[in-house]
Amino acid sequence: MKKDWTKAEINFVLKLYSRGLSRKEIARQFNEKFDSDRSQDSIKHCVDVYGTCVERYTPKVLIIDIETRSLTVKTFGLRDQNIGLEQVVDDGGILCWSAKWLGSDKVFFEETKGVKSKEKVILKKLKKLMDEADIIMGQNSQSFDVPIIMGLFLYYGLIDDVREFKQIDTLRMSKSKYKFLSHKLQYMSGKLCEIKKQTHAKFPGMSLWMEYEAKNPAAFAEMKKYNMADVEATEELFLKLSKGCKTKNVTDALRSYNAAKNRG
Repeated sequence: MKKDWTKAEINFVLKLYSRGLSRKEIARQFNEKFDSDRSQDSIKHCVDVYGTCVERYTPKVLIIDIETRSLTVKTFGLRDQNIGLEQVVDDGGILCWSAKWLGSDKVFFEETKGVKSKEKVILKKLKKLMDEADIIMGQNSQSFDVPIIMGLFLYYGLIDDVREFKQIDTLRMSKSKYKFLSHKLQYMSGKLCEIKKQTHAKFPGMSLWMEYEAKNPAAFAEMKKYNMADVEATEELFLKLSKGCKTKNVTDALRSYNAAKNRG
């Protein structure tokens, strides 16, 4: 026999639902609060019957990609070098970043144009976006982009009020569910996506970074194109990979994407 819902129970379920919680998590909290044994299907029934006018919160998902400044070191050779800290002349930093909200067409871009003193300026602008985000997404972002950004926030005194956020790393998504020859963005976007990772053929290899730091205007244009294409390719790759990845963060991000597209 189905249990009737009390007003307090309905309000509790719809409050959690409006905050974007999954049925599984709502059932867990509901049963804990009301000493009950409601199932996920029961929670769904409550939402379907009583929550038709409730607008569910969709998380804001920010896709990011950074390009870093190279290290400057002094060494006596080319091969098999073990670089000591005393050999480091410049420990690098950030050249530029690009970002976009999942489901939006606009891509943000900020750069230093090789001027180190502008790092804090562009990092402040990135932090402003990150402080609006519930989820940060990127390719290898959990091991590379985010730790570097947080380290620079700490160095420049921007760390104190950084908002807590969840993360989605498309590299980890790919490795966790799929077997491919490579999981790098260049290979994966080339194989699965319409938007490809740029190859910066005009400045092959390290030359793009060297020419950028040398303040070559042509390198500025090439780096901007390269950096912005990465976040667009990452978004498309995420949508492809999400077909086999059903974690809560991924499901929430898909809701965010669909909501953005429905808004037009």
